[in-house]
Amino acid sequence: MFTHTRTRIVVVCLAVITPLISHPTGVGANAPLTVGDGTPDSCTESAFSDALSVASAKDGGMIRFSCGEDPVTIVLTQVGGVLPPEDGGLLVMYDMPEHTTIDGGGLVTLAGQPQPPGPRTMFFVNSQATVTFQNLHLSTVGSVDDDGNELFPKVAAVQNDGNLTIRNCTFSHFRGVGTYGGAVGNSGSLAVSHSAFMDNWAGDGGAIFNSGVATVTDSTFSGNRGVTQSSIWNQGTFELTNSTVVGNYSSHGRPTIWNVTRTQPACMKVNNSVISGNSGAALGQTSECALTINNTQITDNFGSFFGGGIYMGGDVILRNSTITGNTGVAWPGGIWILGGTLTLIHTDVSGNTPSDF
Repeated sequence: MFTHTRTRIVVVCLAVITPLISHPTGVGANAPLTVGDGTPDSCTESAFSDALSVASAKDGGMIRFSCGEDPVTIVLTQVGGVLPPEDGGLLVMYDMPEHTTIDGGGLVTLAGQPQPPGPRTMFFVNSQATVTFQNLHLSTVGSVDDDGNELFPKVAAVQNDGNLTIRNCTFSHFRGVGTYGGAVGNSGSLAVSHSAFMDNWAGDGGAIFNSGVATVTDSTFSGNRGVTQSSIWNQGTFELTNSTVVGNYSSHGRPTIWNVTRTQPACMKVNNSVISGNSGAALGQTSECALTINNTQITDNFGSFFGGGIYMGGDVILRNSTITGNTGVAWPGGIWILGGTLTLIHTDVSGNTPSDF
């Protein structure tokens, strides 16, 4: 397992400026850059790449799209750089310029289909950069095998070492094989709001792998898969608020959300959320820093080797919450206490199979 820190990109190719990006002349770095001329055909990868190049030269900017009134998908294929060996050596499709916002206007999908195929990260945010994705759909381009199964390329969406804000976005069909975080890997500062993570896979953190500081509010997680571990993996500081985590899968019944110590104690808070119907225990706590859960419903989760509700190897504080209807097969379906101190405040733990504790 590796954790990204201060990182530099080794550039292996540069985009060529074309007329399909417009920006006012004689204005400051904050002037918006527009991809496209109002038609779907003008919104190409080349035009998008040009916008990033201009933003880089101008020390950032707002990138918007003019592709017509209907939704449009821009397929991304290029490989722009490579992470150094100490950061995993994965190929990066686009190194994000500093101080840059990409606003899809709710109509644009950026879909990864790297050429040649192979493990990739679509976007990299370096340790000095501040980047925002908003009103944007991010995905990959799938294919169908001879048996009719849909397959998606080994591509993760974003590796963030800097400051990343995600607002009103969707992430779907990412396969972060060889990386941590199918959709987002974070070792910097991450703020997510009003976003959805659907059908993303990775070894650790099918949707999000966090070793930095992350806050997620008003968001949903569904159909994500932790191939070896969990759908949300935290070994940093993580707060989940007003969110829904439903219908995710973790290998061998491991916790859907796992707070775990690696190089430092991991701290997590879950507030006003619903964690339900997951294949795997709802939460795992194996850190010296307490897991705090407030006003949260943990219901109808099914785990095998880690219980059904909370797998507890460190301190857990529950306030005004409900843990019911969870199944742990041979282990407690409510809270399986292996270590730490459990504090229950106005919390109902009942109706779990085979037992509550």
